[in-house]
Amino acid sequence: MQFLLVCINEVVGKPDWKLYVTMPLTGIIQSIIACCTFTFLPPANEEVQGYYHATKVMSYDFIKENIYFAGLLLFQSCYFVFNETMRTNIAFLPLELLGVFYPYHTIRGYFPKSSFRHSTKDGKNKFASVTKFFYVTAKHLQGYYVNYMLFLGMLGNNPIMEWSMTRRLCILGGWGTTIAVFLQTLKFKGYISPTAAMILYAGAFPIFWSIYAVIMATCMEHMWLTALTVVGIAVNFKSWSLQVAYQTLVCSICLALRFGEMDMNTLISSLTKA
Repeated sequence: MQFLLVCINEVVGKPDWKLYVTMPLTGIIQSIIACCTFTFLPPANEEVQGYYHATKVMSYDFIKENIYFAGLLLFQSCYFVFNETMRTNIAFLPLELLGVFYPYHTIRGYFPKSSFRHSTKDGKNKFASVTKFFYVTAKHLQGYYVNYMLFLGMLGNNPIMEWSMTRRLCILGGWGTTIAVFLQTLKFKGYISPTAAMILYAGAFPIFWSIYAVIMATCMEHMWLTALTVVGIAVNFKSWSLQVAYQTLVCSICLALRFGEMDMNTLISSLTKA
């Protein structure tokens, strides 16, 4: 109901910022309930699973993992809504550093990780390959890149009301986390077929990519940040320690810019030389 209401409000041009906080919070609660309910689901066991499996049956690990992704969406939604407060109150800085730069290197370890490697290893599962590409682009564009801009105040003091792009990212994020699990419930109840669930889940991917195109087009003046994010995508396929080292580098640059220890011209000159 919240998802439908937030979509209707966006269409009629009357967004309600409160829904962008309660919707992902409800998503986390729903994921926890799903973990308590669908205990009969099989473990991942490093096999093809979820929408990529012939039967489209999700593993229990996949459901539990969704709590983490719903949590990422809740953090970013709150960052959109309360951006000015969080950036101007030093007490929130540890939470910002954790949520913006290190969400995949700290709390990620407390949740199962469904590897795409097991679903794409034979090279025949095209849907899994497309989904893997989607997740990588979402992780770095919707996740890191947008959060970097929020950290530096590039989207203003009230992004959720001033930028329709931010609201649509939250809506699509809600589809990818909360609605994705709800589709499994509909499938178990027999209201939709496994194939219909897969199509509904993946049908939003092109919309995500269209929003990412808008992000890149809107922020062309911040090409240095775009370059850092693109390098981050390449580093994503390297070792865990290298990923942490690179995020620490990006974090140091953003902190220096935010607190006036470095100006933009100096940064751009240094990156150009590098």
